Amino acid sequence: MGRLLCIDYGEKRIGLAISDEMQIIATPLDVLKNDGSLMENLKKLIDYYHFEKIIIGIPEFDRPTASIEKVKEFGEKLKTNFKIEVEYFNEAYTTVYAEYFLRSIKTNRKKIKEKIDKYAACKILSDYLEKLSHKSV
Repeated sequence: MGRLLCIDYGEKRIGLAISDEMQIIATPLDVLKNDGSLMENLKKLIDYYHFEKIIIGIPEFDRPTASIEKVKEFGEKLKTNFKIEVEYFNEAYTTVYAEYFLRSIKTNRKKIKEKIDKYAACKILSDYLEKLSHKSV
């Protein structure tokens, strides 16, 4: 087993979370700008942590949408550039959950905006790890 990287993809910001090597715990990592430096910044993280796989949150709808296509294009770019396995996982309500959590610990509005994407990624990864643990039982 190895660490997993989870990405909450957005047009402006990319939320990141990582797992421990045993794939039990999800931890918020960072928020990166979705700009020209994104791939370089992701490469540094991938080289440092040696991720086993990247999990990308994707909305689950009955039909394809433009946002789903953008997420899948991004996933293909990661596969091609970094030669790493990419898996998509349902991100339904993760941003709502992240905002609720941050508000519950009395985070101010400005800090919520700064942190929400990495906490959404953490929720996606936490849900993924929970599903994974049920498969192995």
